[in-house]
Amino acid sequence: MGPEIAVIYMALILFGFQTAIGNVQTLPSDLFGGKTVGTLSGFAGTAAKLGAFGLTALVPWLTSGGNYTPAFVIGAALAIITMASVWFLIPNITPLKSKN
Repeated sequence: MGPEIAVIYMALILFGFQTAIGNVQTLPSDLFGGKTVGTLSGFAGTAAKLGAFGLTALVPWLTSGGNYTPAFVIGAALAIITMASVWFLIPNITPLKSKN
């Protein structure tokens, strides 16, 4: 695989990620209100940073043989898993009703 193909793969992965994250970031305000949205956004931001740290730490090991395919596959799979989890776990996106 040449550098041109690698750049095209990166562009496709980043497009998928940006599409997914734009939808995921608005979910707390679609489902909850008030202070809950801020708390959920904080948890999501923390999880994102920890996930990025973990993947960044794994990249040298994944690419040690000069093959970047595993890193690209993981990146693409994360965007797909994110959207699939939203579609399956929250099939009807409406504000949640309080138990009180």
